[in-house]
Amino acid sequence: MQMIYKKRRPAEYKYELENEYKRLKIAKDSFCQLLTPQKFELKNSTLFTERIGAGDSTCFKQQYPPEHFIKEYIKIIFKLWDEKLDTEIDLTPEWLKLPNLENRSHLHPDFKSKTKNELLKILQQRPTCASEDLRVVHGDLCPVNIVFDNDGHAIGVIDLGDMHIGDKMLDIAILSWTIRGNFGKKYESMFLNELGISSRDKRLEYYRLVYDLSLPSYKKWDWIKE
Repeated sequence: MQMIYKKRRPAEYKYELENEYKRLKIAKDSFCQLLTPQKFELKNSTLFTERIGAGDSTCFKQQYPPEHFIKEYIKIIFKLWDEKLDTEIDLTPEWLKLPNLENRSHLHPDFKSKTKNELLKILQQRPTCASEDLRVVHGDLCPVNIVFDNDGHAIGVIDLGDMHIGDKMLDIAILSWTIRGNFGKKYESMFLNELGISSRDKRLEYYRLVYDLSLPSYKKWDWIKE
């Protein structure tokens, strides 16, 4: 029996659902390795989609050690980079094209104490993306957006409202950051080391700040562990 998931947003954030609605069919028609939800309907600030998987890693946190999830996240990210998008549309989200420094009310602790000039300096160091680093990018790749089956294996992704072709470092930056928030710095380092990325890589800081500035006010960082 097909399960239906209802995703609601306040009226002022309906654009998030519209962005996802547009991308869901593209992903469903394009992806060969990863499961993504089928879209059904967008109505009155509610998106109706197929419910896939048994849950995200928080559902299995008591059954498996953090090392298990790190391995599964790495499998997912490599599968994502191998996918293609069957579209000619430029899906790059506006927040990535034009970072908005005015939205600084709910910044992550990494950035909260920085001055506006310090944040501007980070934004001025926009990375140059080499052609070999252009991949399918989720845009909000964090543990809650990676779905698992009943055996604790990652099988797909949800919340595709920011999916596009872009710099794969964006997903590395966001996922490693949220791994730290969920499991601690040790596991952030483990994930980055597996990918051959230094924790001091300036691209991480840039993409984390741009992502942070894009988050709506209802998304807060009060859940983070470190």
